Amino acid sequence: MSLSDFLSRLKSYWHGHRFAGDGMAVFDPAAEEKARERRALILTIAMHLLLVLFLVISINWKNSEPSAMQAEIWTPQQLAAATAAAQRESQTFGDPTPEPTPPKPEPKPEPTPPKPEPKPEPAPPKPQPKPEPVKTPVNPKADIAIKQDKKAEKEKPQEKTPDKKDTKDDKKKQDAKKKAQDEFLEELKREEQKVAAQKQAAQKQLAADARAQKEAAMRAQAGAEAKAAGAERARGDDRSYLAKLKTKIRGNVILPPNLQGNPASVFRVTQLPSGEVIDVRLIKSSGNPQLDAAVERAIRKSSPLPTPEGRSPDRIIDITYLPFEKPPQ
Repeated sequence: MSLSDFLSRLKSYWHGHRFAGDGMAVFDPAAEEKARERRALILTIAMHLLLVLFLVISINWKNSEPSAMQAEIWTPQQLAAATAAAQRESQTFGDPTPEPTPPKPEPKPEPTPPKPEPKPEPAPPKPQPKPEPVKTPVNPKADIAIKQDKKAEKEKPQEKTPDKKDTKDDKKKQDAKKKAQDEFLEELKREEQKVAAQKQAAQKQLAADARAQKEAAMRAQAGAEAKAAGAERARGDDRSYLAKLKTKIRGNVILPPNLQGNPASVFRVTQLPSGEVIDVRLIKSSGNPQLDAAVERAIRKSSPLPTPEGRSPDRIIDITYLPFEKPPQ
């Protein structure tokens, strides 16, 4: 049987054709139904195999050993020396020309996953090699900086030890400064005490002045009260004195007949301290000459006039006479 006949028979089998005795394919419905079931089963198995293959490839293709990392360990002294050397080099020669940035590598195309192969049995893990001690790199710039620092320390002039004379001078200056400060503080204290004493004296003076003013006011008030009382007594004495004068003069007056009204007349009398009448003068007439003459005669006849108690009478007094004046009670 040739290859073409085999392929034809396989195609007929796939499609469910039944072959006759002469090798020709005959359509059979039952065989067609079985062929469909076979195709579904084969496709299901193929899909599961592809899924398992994809899972195996996605897990295994990323399993790679981690790469080793190297690090440089610098001591703080080396780091400081390298920094100082870099600064000096930058100040002397200017900023170095920056190196060109290398171009970014183009992304490599992802490799096509290889066909699945039977997974070999895992080999026993290899013993990991012991990490070699990291060697500290020697930085030539740091060495240069350290050498320059040592050279600068050698060339730096040594500080001179202060002489004893300088020390004594400094001590004298400090003592003089302290003495001046103490004197200033003492002077300030004396000034404060002086100001406080002046303030206290001023307060005492104010209190004394207030007390003196109060006492003077009290004395003035007492004097005014005494003066008012004396004036009142004097007015009382004057009223009593005038009443005595008028009573004595009235006893010597002979009124003219047919006198009408109660006309008043005023006489100015000059007398001695003893009350003896020296002169009588009419100041205001009553309008009745007979009455005026009768009163003048009565005043002269009443000499010596009565005197006030406790003092001498006034030399000149004015006497007002009313013919029908009621005598004081």
